Amino acid sequence: MLADDAAAWVRQARTDRRITTMSIIGHIEGSLLGMLATQRAPVDAFVSIAGPARCADLVLHDQLASALPTALLAQSDSALARLAAGDTVTQTPPGLDALFRPSVQPYLISWFRYTPSAVLAKLRVPVLIARGTYDFQVMPTEAALLAAAEPRATTLTVADMNDVLKLTPADWSQQIAGAYVDPAIPLAAPLFDSLVAFVGRAARSAGDGIGPPDTRAPACPWHTTFREPPSRSDRMALPDPLISASPERLGGTPVFAGTRVPVQSLIECLEAGDSLDVFLDAFPSVTRPHAIAVLELAKRALVAHAPAA
Repeated sequence: MLADDAAAWVRQARTDRRITTMSIIGHIEGSLLGMLATQRAPVDAFVSIAGPARCADLVLHDQLASALPTALLAQSDSALARLAAGDTVTQTPPGLDALFRPSVQPYLISWFRYTPSAVLAKLRVPVLIARGTYDFQVMPTEAALLAAAEPRATTLTVADMNDVLKLTPADWSQQIAGAYVDPAIPLAAPLFDSLVAFVGRAARSAGDGIGPPDTRAPACPWHTTFREPPSRSDRMALPDPLISASPERLGGTPVFAGTRVPVQSLIECLEAGDSLDVFLDAFPSVTRPHAIAVLELAKRALVAHAPAA
């Protein structure tokens, strides 16, 4: 999956000690990919630019509704519904081969599985939601729905910016003749000035991740359950608690104490079928005894809280 690839690149980059901060920025459909990658890799912030909030099949319907005749729109809607249900389409609506061709249908099926607003609501890092006033591809309501899903997010509206991130006239035909084809038209400076400022604030908030465990972490099950190292862990000093969480570091995501590595990254690595060695290679700031101690305590907690038969 594309999101897995993006997360893998983040984990790889995190092994380079020259890189002290990292954020993910997603544009239009890349916004959803960025959200999914942010769930799976340790980053300091996420930025959505012109990102939809609803399922992509609904967004595509709205985009096509103003351009297709009624009969063809009905065929398109039928194809979208089949793909959203996980089924391929054998009869492609005439004139829509570029959208519904067989080679792209597996991608569309995987894309339609997600509601971006629901994915965004699960993120635990600072979020910026940006859009342009002259974006005719993704409507302003999408940004509003994303902001409603994550009330803590920062929102940014760039005047006169369209979906290719350039300042343009309001007239669509002038956009087609200009911003879409003229490489000399620069990208919107107000957007990138705001991006630099937002990412910088997120990096400063996250801190450098070096030093003793964060003692300001709020109470949560990880703290109340996982304070003592397991008896079978290696006989070396382990942080106490093993896991910390702070609103000032990765938005409160539980991390291995003394690092910026989310505990979730270990769980997802193992769920994907990778070994502990793969995880430790990707996150060298986590020691093997530390990772094993967290896993063993997680096992003990699950057993202790298992419902009676």
